[in-house]
Order: sequence, then C-alpha cells, then structure tokens
Amino acid sequence: MRCHVATSCHVVWLFVLISGCWGQVNRLPFFTNHFFDTYLLISEDTPVGSSVTQLLARDMDNDPLVFGVSGEEASRFFAVEPDTGVVWLRQPLDRETKSEFTVEFSVSDHQGVITRKVNIQVGDVNDNAPTFHNQPYSVRILENTPVGTPIFIVNATDPDLGAGGSVLYSFQPPSQFFAIDSARGIVTVIRELDYETTQAYQLTVNATDQDKTRPLSMLANLAIIITDVQDMDPIFINLPYSTNIYEHSPPPWWRLGFPLTRAWGLRRLRRLRRLRRLRWLRRLRRLRRLRRLRRLRRLRRLRRLRRLRRLRRLRRLRQLRRLRRLRRLRRLRRLRPLRRLRRLRRLRRLRRLRRLRRRLRRLRPLRRLRRLRRLRRLRRLRRLRRLRRLRPLRRLRRLRRLRRLRRLRRLRPLRRLRRLRRLRRLRRLRRLRRLRRLRPLRRLRRLRRLRRLRRTSSLTPDAWSLGRVSPGKSGPLLSGKVLDNYWRGKS
Repeated sequence: MRCHVATSCHVVWLFVLISGCWGQVNRLPFFTNHFFDTYLLISEDTPVGSSVTQLLARDMDNDPLVFGVSGEEASRFFAVEPDTGVVWLRQPLDRETKSEFTVEFSVSDHQGVITRKVNIQVGDVNDNAPTFHNQPYSVRILENTPVGTPIFIVNATDPDLGAGGSVLYSFQPPSQFFAIDSARGIVTVIRELDYETTQAYQLTVNATDQDKTRPLSMLANLAIIITDVQDMDPIFINLPYSTNIYEHSPPPWWRLGFPLTRAWGLRRLRRLRRLRRLRWLRRLRRLRRLRRLRRLRRLRRLRRLRRLRRLRRLRRLRQLRRLRRLRRLRRLRRLRPLRRLRRLRRLRRLRRLRRLRRRLRRLRPLRRLRRLRRLRRLRRLRRLRRLRRLRPLRRLRRLRRLRRLRRLRRLRPLRRLRRLRRLRRLRRLRRLRRLRRLRPLRRLRRLRRLRRLRRTSSLTPDAWSLGRVSPGKSGPLLSGKVLDNYWRGKS
C-alpha cells in the first residue's frame, strides 16, 4: 500500500514539471501571405525604389518580428524593411533577359527563423521596338516582271509578348508600283515597270507592333533596282521622206550590165559618203540626247534621295529627342525614391553623430589626460633616440673633417705645379698663334716696299752702294734679296 502511494506521488510531480516546462517553450512565427502558395506578379516597368509587396507574419507569443531576404541574386534585385516587411525594388527588371525569380524570404522572432520561397514572375510591358534582320535590303528585278509577282520578303521580330510582339508592315510613304503584305512582309509588284522612265526605287518599310496604349515602330530601307529588257522597236527619224526624180533619169548603175564612166561613179561615191556622214551625225545627236536625258534622270533621282535622307535624318533626330525625354522622365521617376532614401539615411547619420558627440563631450577630460601622458612618454623616448643616434654621427663627422684637412694639405703643392704647367703651355700656344698670324702680314709689307722702290726712279745712297748704281742715273732695279737685306738692316 505504501509503495502504491509513493508511485502515485511521483507521477503527479512529473506531470507538474512537464506542464511547467511546456508553458516556457517558444512558438515560431509563420507567414500569412497567399502568394507563397501560388506566385507573385511584378511588372517590368516598376520603378526602382518602389514597394512591390509587404510580408505578413504572425507569432503566437507576440514577440517582435524581423523580416529578411536571402540569396545573392535575390538581394541584388529586392530588399526588405526588417521592421515592417515592405519589399522594394533595387534594380530595374527586364522580362526579355529574365522572366522568373525564386526568392527566399525569412522571418525571425530573435529565437528562431522561418524561411519560405516565392515564385516571382515578371510581367511584360511593350518596351522594345521591332528589329529588322539581314539588313541592308536590296533586290534586282526585270522590267517585264508581271503584276502580282512577289519579289522580296522583309523580316522583323519583337521580343515582347501579346499584341506588343506581333508586327505589322507598311510602306512609308506608300508606293504606286509596289505593295507589302502587312502580316507576312511579302513585297509584290502592283503596276507595270519601265526601265526607260525609272531605273531604281528607294522604299522605306515601317514595322509597327500592335500595342494599343503605346505602339513602337522601326524603319528600314529597301532598294529595288530595275534591269533593262529589249522591248523597244526601232524608230524612223525626220518623217516623212520625199524626193524628186526626172522622167528620163537613167537606172542606177548597179542594175546596168555595163560599166559607167569614172566621173559618174565618183559623184555617186561622194553622195554615199555624205549620206553616211549624215546618218552618223544623226545617230550621235540621238545618243547625246539620250545621255542628257539619262543625266537629268540621275540628277532628279539624286535630289530625291537627298531629300529622303534629309527627311530620315530629321525623323531620326525627332525620335532621339523623344527617347531622350522619355529617359529623363524615367530617370527622374527612379531618382525620387532614391532621394527620399538618401534623406532618411542622412537623418539617421546625423542622429548617430549627435549621440557620439554627446558621449565624446563626457569623455573629453579623461582623454585629454591620457593624451598628455602619452605625449610626455613619446617626447622622452624621442629625446633618448636622438641622443643615441647623434653620438656616432658626431664621431663620424669629426673623422671626415680630419681626413679632408689631411688631403688638402697633401694636394696643395701638386695643384700649384699643375696650374703653372698649364699656364706655360697656354703662353706657348698664344705665341705660336701670333707668329702664324704675323708671317703673312710681314711678307705683304715686304712686297709693298719692293713695289714702291721699283716705282721710284731715284734710290737712296745706301741702296745705290748696295746695288752698284750711280746716283745720277736710273740703273737696273735691285733684286728682292738685296732689298730685303737692306730693309732688315734699316730696321
């Protein structure tokens, strides 16, 4: 009986302990959004920074919840506010590059984490114009091509879905000789062609998608060249023809059976030559007229082509200006939420800085004391290091000064000797140069003196005695050597 009572008491205590522990167990949160079971659709023209959806979760313990997103690709395109669970876009979406994402969201109550995956599909928007393939387009056809014959197929595609992806073709402006199938892009002849009037056609093909709100289009050039066919009969010029014949005129000489006179045959040949010349002249005139006509046609075609090119340039410029305006508007729309985020971040940073400044004001006196102590220690260490460095430096400087003084004392007499030798050499060179310059001058002076002596008829007594000439007579002129010796003696 006592054992039974003891076992029943143990069971009661175990039940009490288990019930107490069960009351302390944490219950994890869970998501309540319906798109976790199906999918979430986001349009590709959603601006960056705008909210896409909001994560909703519930916790039975009423703990504060923190939301997040995991995965490298998901975090590049999407961001989650941790407190509110608002999901906003980080980068622009493009359905043509990626049409589907698998994103993993998480919710935590600081004790446990729950993660669930969502299939996000990107909705299509008509943001791509049709593109032509295998450009440039050109075709050659005969001028006798029958009406209704298909001559070329234009191909353009649009990567968008639905009505924005189906393309319609048309000529801009419409042509009188050719037509294009709006659905298939087949170009056919609708009127007879003539090479003599027009040799080529330059058409502009317009491809437009069928979007009702904002249709986009693209232009392409189609060159059709006409080749000539022999379809023109010969034409007589200068009609009507008439002439006068005498009634007794003889038959032509080639129908007679006997030879004619030589004079008559020569006249006939001259007439034939004149006729041939006239025919050649007429042919040349026709050819020149045809060439002038062709030149005029070419000039007209060139003018038309230039006008078309100017119009195309103007259209392209207008399209570019429209695109630039649209891009500016899109940038402004994208930048507005980014500016708001930047303002919020700046406000948060300012608040953090203010808090830090308050803390620093409290800690300033203690920091000043610590800084002063550190500075004093550093100054002491620097003084000691300077003294240790300067002692060997001073010794080295003293040794270098002594060595320099010894070298200078040794080198002074040697340097003086070298200077003296250099001066002597220079003086010798200067003397030699002066002598070389003076030699031709001395020779010239001697020659001039000789000439003066020869011109004069009377000589000095010394010269007479040297040349053995009497003073009253004009004897022979003295030789150069004698005069030279004479003038040396004078000098």
